[in-house]
Amino acid sequence: MVEIRNWIFDLDDTLYAEREYVRSALNFVGAEVERRYDKTEFLALLLTLSQQRHPNPISQAWTQFALPEAERPSMIVAMRAHTPLITLSDSARAVLMLLRRQARPYAIVTDGRSLTQRAKIAALGCDDAAFVSISEEVGLSKLDPARFAAVADALPPGLCCYVGDNPEKDFFAPKLLGWKTVMLDNQQQGIHTQLLPNDHAYHPDRIVIDLKEALALT
Repeated sequence: MVEIRNWIFDLDDTLYAEREYVRSALNFVGAEVERRYDKTEFLALLLTLSQQRHPNPISQAWTQFALPEAERPSMIVAMRAHTPLITLSDSARAVLMLLRRQARPYAIVTDGRSLTQRAKIAALGCDDAAFVSISEEVGLSKLDPARFAAVADALPPGLCCYVGDNPEKDFFAPKLLGWKTVMLDNQQQGIHTQLLPNDHAYHPDRIVIDLKEALALT
């Protein structure tokens, strides 16, 4: 078996539970609305709408409370910049600690806005990642092999493995480059469903329920 030299991770619902970020963001907005407008029930409505999987709970709650529409965009900007209350999963913490002890670099490839994703990475204590690729910064989707090729170029030579959670976009491109791929089964606790597409080109090489299992590939 060829040893995996470089580990590259997705961020949301891989290194931490994305629902933690959603709660943090909604709590931030609720606290700001209470401070600005003295609307103490706003947060409760936000949380209810989120639990009901409303596509845009902030917009809906803002309308129901008849808050100034012109001020909603600035609230969204502040929310995206806030320092989120999120933590690495226990397994992610253990895996990253092991890689650090072994002086092995790791990288992060994530979709999203630069401001928000950088705030998450800092909050998780992952500023030591050897390379970070954020879709807004690079202008490429995860389905573009060039995005992963740039990551490999920035890391030491050797076999790469990408660990993610979304089979719709996480594994197709790295597999084209000959990388190993691992999907973290979030046990239906993640933001997105994990149904495997019919096209096997999108399937991971392995599915695990704990990130520590991924290291068994080495």
